[in-house]
Amino acid sequence: RVVQEAYNTESIFGLISANIGVTIHLECATNHARRGVVILPLADIDDLIVTEAVWLPAGMNAVLSRFVEFLAAPDRPPDGNRLE
Repeated sequence: RVVQEAYNTESIFGLISANIGVTIHLECATNHARRGVVILPLADIDDLIVTEAVWLPAGMNAVLSRFVEFLAAPDRPPDGNRLE
């Protein structure tokens, strides 16, 4: 039964450290570890979490342009549903 929901890492880990819940979180969660909270890696999982890049075309600058070029590099795997 869900009694609380949180939408950012700090809130999620706050609930866990208050003994209110569990989570499956990104690997970077180890950067937010709290005293008494146990973080265990999941082994033998082949599923991936889809990650998307989003930006406003009007906000294009040199850094964003290089980042977009990196994302579109031909040696990267296909991304499936790319919107132009």
